[in-house]
Amino acid sequence: MNDKIQSVSRLHKEAMEFTDRSFVARRRNDDEEFVRLSKLAYEKEKEAAQLLADEDIEPTRSILYRSAATLAFRCEMHQEAKRLIYQALAGNPPDDIEEELNDLLGKVKLALVEKINP
Repeated sequence: MNDKIQSVSRLHKEAMEFTDRSFVARRRNDDEEFVRLSKLAYEKEKEAAQLLADEDIEPTRSILYRSAATLAFRCEMHQEAKRLIYQALAGNPPDDIEEELNDLLGKVKLALVEKINP
């Protein structure tokens, strides 16, 4: 389990570094780089979350899934964001994280409807 936690920590740190770099790109109005770095952050955070998919380590598990879903949403990967949210909710997230996940789910569903009916 210790190796798994170390891997999760490393992946999360890498995701946050990509996220920080993506915000720098956004401030430079470099949309292409913003999306590229956001996708890299999403991939790292998703990988970290999936390492804890079958673990009862809350709130860490649900926070990682929420973060990965948020990054997927930012990259307009709405179906993937929805899937990650449902994975987070399938665990035992604390009430405040569950509320944030449901809020994000509402935004994702709205974006999916708007994509169908522009």
